Amino acid sequence: MSPNWLFLILIPIVLLCIFFPILVIKKVRRSGVLGAPAGQNPFHQAAGESREDFVRRYWNRSGVVMDGVTLVDLYDRVRVLEGRGPGTEPGAFVSQGPFQQAPGQSREDFVRQHWNRSGVVADGVTLVDLYDRVRVLEGRGPGAEPGAFVSQGPFQQAPGQSREDFVRQHRNRSGVVADGVTLIDLYDRIGVLEGLARTEQKSE
Repeated sequence: MSPNWLFLILIPIVLLCIFFPILVIKKVRRSGVLGAPAGQNPFHQAAGESREDFVRRYWNRSGVVMDGVTLVDLYDRVRVLEGRGPGTEPGAFVSQGPFQQAPGQSREDFVRQHWNRSGVVADGVTLVDLYDRVRVLEGRGPGAEPGAFVSQGPFQQAPGQSREDFVRQHRNRSGVVADGVTLIDLYDRIGVLEGLARTEQKSE
């Protein structure tokens, strides 16, 4: 093999050795992991921090906040407003094969069963179920049927469109609706209901 061919083979290898570590470091820095204590993921709920505060802190990191833990927290708060006791403990159900909601099983129980499988429960179906229950507590009628809206090009919330209507429109596109914006909208509406409930208790 001539020296020229050897030189041409070595150049890409040397460049790869130089630039690949740089790209990896940049990616890690963007994710916010670099600089965290060894063995500790910075995107963890702090001791004494409510799930809602954690979601508001990382609302723009859907992969961090949009999970079964957050959904169970929302269901718990809705249950209190509905005057019901605590729900079944997360994971209390025995998984039955495929991760699909069983006939007669509520969406809430399904979420509690698979709370540690965010890819299974963090979707448009769960969010629509939560919105439905919040609407009942607000004294409003049922929301628009899922998928009743006509999709308008890019999957972005239209001016004047509520987050709820946007979720109902794209309920089958979990990657579009299952994010921190939707969670904060639900927390906001539940927070208003909780404030009204406290006011009613004081006036009694």
